[in-house]
Amino acid sequence: MIFSAVPVILYDWIFKKYAKPGMTILDPHVGGGSSRMAAYKAGLNYIGFEMDPVCYRDQEDRFLNFKEQLQYV
Repeated sequence: MIFSAVPVILYDWIFKKYAKPGMTILDPHVGGGSSRMAAYKAGLNYIGFEMDPVCYRDQEDRFLNFKEQLQYV
């Protein structure tokens, strides 16, 4: 699996600056799932695609861990 991880904080900034409430983020290359996490934090809808099943499972685990951690913040 090779992907370029983009920091969640970068997506936080992009979504805060350009997305409006109720918008849907479409990510054709989910990769590490950073955009998914930022969309979730911002309350945006999210649709993502990932062709590599290993990469998908890894980001799914990362996302579920992320959601669990947010419960304690």
